[in-house]
Amino acid sequence: MAATLTGNTGQTTLPPLDNNNLIHHPDSCLGLSLPLIERIARILPHNPRTIVSIGSGTGLFEALLLQYEPELILYGVEVKSDPPVNKYIPERYAETVGGTWDLCSLAENAAAWLFVYPRDPKLVAQYLERYADSRSLEIVIWLGPREDWTVFEPCFKRTSMRAEMSQDGPLRPYEMMVIYRTKT
Repeated sequence: MAATLTGNTGQTTLPPLDNNNLIHHPDSCLGLSLPLIERIARILPHNPRTIVSIGSGTGLFEALLLQYEPELILYGVEVKSDPPVNKYIPERYAETVGGTWDLCSLAENAAAWLFVYPRDPKLVAQYLERYADSRSLEIVIWLGPREDWTVFEPCFKRTSMRAEMSQDGPLRPYEMMVIYRTKT
């Protein structure tokens, strides 16, 4: 059964997820499945701690996480545009920044960051350089193509965070998930 959320574009129906197969949806680069959503929702910090998804695009992945785990306080951040790119994240959880170079101040006090198919390693590096030493930050999850990881990995090596696990999870064969934790 598909859920309906009110995002920036009005009523938006979320696609149903499959337990056994990753689905491809035009509003998400990431392959989506119920086991993937369950796994990520399980490891993310819960209320009252905040999660920021940096570069959330249409917000489909984030809305699916919120549907599965309504107790999450999850903000999606995307570049301000007219019309808004966000279709799925409820307006109260949709943040915008001025451009692809701009940082969202919510990241400073967030317990978790999500980077799902990020485009620019420089932006990831800027977030890490500016906010990674925050007392609030506990976990950073990077999801994207395996081939892209080689250009993003150096951003994380400059921090004191440690990779807990990588290349693990219900993903497409060419995708990977890397989880960095700042606290034990």
